[in-house]
This record gives sequence, structure tokens and C-alpha cells, in this order.
Amino acid sequence: NGTTIDNQVADELASIGFDYVGISLDGIGRTNDLFRGQAGAFDAALAGARACLERGIKVGLRYTMTTENAQQLGELHKRVCRVANSEQHDATRIRNSSSMK
Repeated sequence: NGTTIDNQVADELASIGFDYVGISLDGIGRTNDLFRGQAGAFDAALAGARACLERGIKVGLRYTMTTENAQQLGELHKRVCRVANSEQHDATRIRNSSSMK
């Protein structure tokens, strides 16, 4: 859960040898927050990803595509690339779903 990764947790992950974490982002801003049932979850998950990347831990994006968020995939990709300062990220776990839970 990327929302629980702050600088201290990222330090701990790096110190015990984690080299990869998967973080779920299921839309941009409020869309993700509604999907996750937590206000601020989108920003917190991005902050967790950033903290990991700053410590050399690779970050993979998990995205559940729904009818409510499918149109946000392109913009979400751009935002994730800005956080990662890269045009590449692990997008191997994209799952299609008909609607949000």
C-alpha cells in the first residue's frame, strides 16, 4: 500500500534490501481516492512512490481499468513518468474491470 510509505518506511525498506515495490493507482486524484475509499490516497501513493525512487527502490504501477477511469490512463501515465523522471515504468499489471467496487 503506497499510502503507508513515508520517508521512514522507505528508509526501512531500503535498509532491509527491498529493490521493488508495487503501488496501486486507480485513476487521478478523486477518482483514485473514491476507488480506494480514502481521501488523499492518490497524493499519498505518489509520495510513497517518490520516497522509494529516491532510495533506489524500483516502483511498479498497478492500475485497475474501469469504465470510470479508463479515460485517465494517458494522463496518469504522464504523471507517473514525471514522478519517476522517466518515460518507462512497470505497467505489466494492468487489469480491466467493468466498474469500480
